[in-house]
Amino acid sequence: MVKLKDIIQQTNILLDENFTNSEVIGWLNLGLNDLAATVGANFPELTISDMENSPVIPAKYHRLLVLYAAAKGKEKDSAIAEAQNFLAQYEAGKAQFASTYTVPDQYKDPDAPGSAVDPSELNGGYSNGNFPPNPYPTLWSW
Repeated sequence: MVKLKDIIQQTNILLDENFTNSEVIGWLNLGLNDLAATVGANFPELTISDMENSPVIPAKYHRLLVLYAAAKGKEKDSAIAEAQNFLAQYEAGKAQFASTYTVPDQYKDPDAPGSAVDPSELNGGYSNGNFPPNPYPTLWSW
C-alpha cells in the first residue's frame, strides 16, 4: 500500500523541489477529481490527516496522481514544456484508467451523466419495441 506521504515524496522528487504537503495534496486532489469525473465517480479527497493512508484508487494508478501533481508543480515554476510532458503521460494513463477501472458502488457519482438512467426512460419510455404507430408513415417508410 502506497501511503499519501510517499506519493507526496515521489512528487517532490519528480519536481526537484520541496513543495509543501498542503500544496502537493491540492494538486493530487485535482488529479483525483479529474480521474473521478472521467469514470463517473466521487472519490473522497485527500487531507493532511491522511498521510498514513492510501488514495482509494488502486495502487497501480497512484502514479497518475504523481504525474498530474508534477505537471501542476512545473506549471507553477513556469516550466511549461516539462509540465506538458507530465500532463501527456498523465492523459495516456488516464485513458487506460478509464477503459479498465470499474467504479465500486460506494464511489459511484449519482450526478454523473448517464449514471442513473432508468431503462424505461430510454426510447421515450417505450420498452421492448412497443412503440406507438408512426404518425408520419410517408416520411419514415423505407
